[in-house]
Amino acid sequence: MIKDLKKYKDMPALMHTHSQNFFLTYPQLFSKAMQDYVRVDGTPKLEKERLMLSSFIRRGRGVDCSAMPLRIARAWR
Repeated sequence: MIKDLKKYKDMPALMHTHSQNFFLTYPQLFSKAMQDYVRVDGTPKLEKERLMLSSFIRRGRGVDCSAMPLRIARAWR
């Protein structure tokens, strides 16, 4: 129990600091991507994957998507 508390001691601060991203931006991005991906509209999956990736990159610039996994890994250690 104490080991777990020590291990995850940095997670609350990370979640608080980036709560907008964790609870709004990332879920919205993922939901939109999955809706577009599974929709049957005649668009090839490869094109949909490219559009999803560009959407994540475009929206991710403001929300720091590339650095977030590293921050989570550091807080999770």
